[in-house]
Amino acid sequence: MKQQTIVKGRLPVNWISMPLYERGAATILTILLIGMGLISVSLGAMHVVRSTQERQLAAHAQVNAQAGVWAAVEAVRVNLQSLTKDQLTTLAYPQTWTITGSDSLTQQANITDVDPPISPAVDFKITAVITARDTAAKASSSVEVVYSVEPGIVGGPLTLSGVLDFYNDLRTTGGITLNAEGNQGLDFNVDGNFTAVNAGISGTGFRHINVTGNIELNSQVSAEVLRGRNIKLTQSARATTIEAWGIPKGEEGSIGEENDDKKESTCCGNITLEAWVEPHVATLVRANGDVKSTAGKAVTILARHNVAISGKGADAVQAGGNVTLSWPENIGDVLAGGNLTVQANNKSTGVKAALGKVSCPGGNPGNMHTIKTTSAGNLDPNCNGTTDSTITPPVITPVKKVTLARPVVDAWALKESANYAIEYAANGTLSVKVKNVNGIANGDYFLGHYGKQEWYICSNVEPVNHQCTTEEKSRGTPFCKNNYEDTIWFSPDKNKKILDIKADSTPAGLLPGVIWFNGTLKLAGGPFFNTFIATEDILTYGSFKVYSVNYGSDYLINGSSNAICKNQTAASFPKFVGRYPSNFCSESLEFIAHPLGNIGLLAGGYSQSNPNTYVGGKITLGNDTNVYGTVVAGNILETSGASHIYGYVSAAGLQAVESQENTMVAELKIDLTKRPANYTPDKIPNTSNNGGVSSPAEAVVLWSRYR
Repeated sequence: MKQQTIVKGRLPVNWISMPLYERGAATILTILLIGMGLISVSLGAMHVVRSTQERQLAAHAQVNAQAGVWAAVEAVRVNLQSLTKDQLTTLAYPQTWTITGSDSLTQQANITDVDPPISPAVDFKITAVITARDTAAKASSSVEVVYSVEPGIVGGPLTLSGVLDFYNDLRTTGGITLNAEGNQGLDFNVDGNFTAVNAGISGTGFRHINVTGNIELNSQVSAEVLRGRNIKLTQSARATTIEAWGIPKGEEGSIGEENDDKKESTCCGNITLEAWVEPHVATLVRANGDVKSTAGKAVTILARHNVAISGKGADAVQAGGNVTLSWPENIGDVLAGGNLTVQANNKSTGVKAALGKVSCPGGNPGNMHTIKTTSAGNLDPNCNGTTDSTITPPVITPVKKVTLARPVVDAWALKESANYAIEYAANGTLSVKVKNVNGIANGDYFLGHYGKQEWYICSNVEPVNHQCTTEEKSRGTPFCKNNYEDTIWFSPDKNKKILDIKADSTPAGLLPGVIWFNGTLKLAGGPFFNTFIATEDILTYGSFKVYSVNYGSDYLINGSSNAICKNQTAASFPKFVGRYPSNFCSESLEFIAHPLGNIGLLAGGYSQSNPNTYVGGKITLGNDTNVYGTVVAGNILETSGASHIYGYVSAAGLQAVESQENTMVAELKIDLTKRPANYTPDKIPNTSNNGGVSSPAEAVVLWSRYR
């Protein structure tokens, strides 16, 4: 038998010639070698698969981190775009922002540099290192970004619509007097009902008194135009033009009854004149409903419904409905779209015409007037009149509804603009954020004292007694000072969030500037050279006097005093020298006016936890209060003593509680006859979310790189 040779494969060449036991061992060895090869191949394949999976997981995690970091880049851009010029100017660095919005990523932005614009450029250069970390996948990504941020252009301050603006009912038993330069006409608005009982509404400058509700006045009124839903004037009340905008009952859009005091009522457009004010004559009386005149004279009476006249009468009357003349002293032309009843004396002149029936219960008094109607059947024989088929009904233009746009008053929007923003810390101490004050670095401090007489701006205080640490006394900055040791400047009440500020000695001094407080302010004494802002209420008591920041720029009117930049109180308190609000003063100590500086007192703001809830906004002016600035109450105003305001008054009614009303139980005097050049009382900051910005801000990514 010929021996077989295997050319290919792994078996021995002389296989057949081997002994049987050798061939068995070789077989086993071959199988082992093949198994080991298969294991090696399997392990290699598994390693390749695992490596591929790890690379894919790492790549996926890195992609997630990179996506997160670029999302953070956009979030920072949007945030920078929302900042005002002042906020960009004072943006601190380095500082870290934490970005929320992704559960799996930790995103942060470290602001490393802020370069303000150099003219003619207007954009800020903001440098930030932005990082996103995926802690589960142990991956991160960092990007360094330079933003170009151009602040929005503010369209200007809010202009108050009237020297007096009340957006809830106004009831006064005191007097309101306005004195304006050159008898300048100014408006007085009430969004609600206006009632004046035994009170005078007088002065030199009222123009339009616009009321969305009913008007009832039994006191002196001095106005060019008086406009309301329904109007009743008695005793010495007067106006040159009187108009009722209400919608007569039964007509489309009419709601309620004539004497309905509810805000949603629109009925009925009636005017009742029971006032004798001689020799005053109302030039125009115009009503969408009825007119009843039993006293003083009017030149022209126009009513879309009925007219009833006695007393002094009128020169001309037109009515869409019936006209009744009950022995008026003087009566001229009359045109009635309905019936006409004539009881007139011999002083009557002109034509008395009606489309309906004409009756003369007392008989025709003579030939001092002509009576006409459209047909003989409509004419009472006693009237001795004629027929005229060409008589047409009068066309009377309706009085337009009074609508008022209430301002948004939000003290929180003004916090960043304050020179001193005061709040209660958790431990009951008074923290103060100082900003734009010459000689004091911007930052967070505390208000504390070394005794009753004066309080300081210091870095540490004891929480129980509000005392500054002893070592700060020599280097601390006085915030306020009374002349006498036993007087008390601040009386804090953390539990009620009230801060009582009292300057009750002469002289007394408080650093000038804008003071903002989170809570309710109680103010007494003075003079203060400040703008006071409170997130809740403001109450004045005792004898109180404040000059707003703009007014205080020249509070003596004659140019000899600058109590803000040159610090009027520094003469009495040397440590106050040089402590002025630098945002209101140039390097040469020339005053720079801002709308915020027009405000003397402002109260009220939207809740920080519930933006739809309005908190506070009540200003109560006590006896002998003098405010040289505009008074802005976010809700209502009350006067309980004689108050003198050298500015505008606004009470916005933002709590929207119908039962609340503005009340005046003592005289309120508004005096605009003497104003510093830097003071414009009708201009205040626009604190609405969408108000005041005419050109939005723009922020773009200028440059970026991975780190």
